[in-house]
Amino acid sequence: MRKRPEPQTLLETPYRFQKLLEECARALEPDRELFLAWELGGENERLLWFPAKEWKRQIGTYGLDKGEFILTIGPGRMPKRGER
Repeated sequence: MRKRPEPQTLLETPYRFQKLLEECARALEPDRELFLAWELGGENERLLWFPAKEWKRQIGTYGLDKGEFILTIGPGRMPKRGER
């Protein structure tokens, strides 16, 4: 994930929500932006942008635990010519 500069959208089961965020925070640059769409269309709908390093604070602020979600990893640094 870290080496891919294009945005990536991830879908996972509600029970893997926190585990997926933990894995993303470990694998990504701390300032890489994440977009979380939580319970779309429901009364607990949330649309949140935050850097990977702040995921625990963000889900704690809103009491997010298990629910339907879509996670988009924002664009990363584009490799320079000749880099991979």
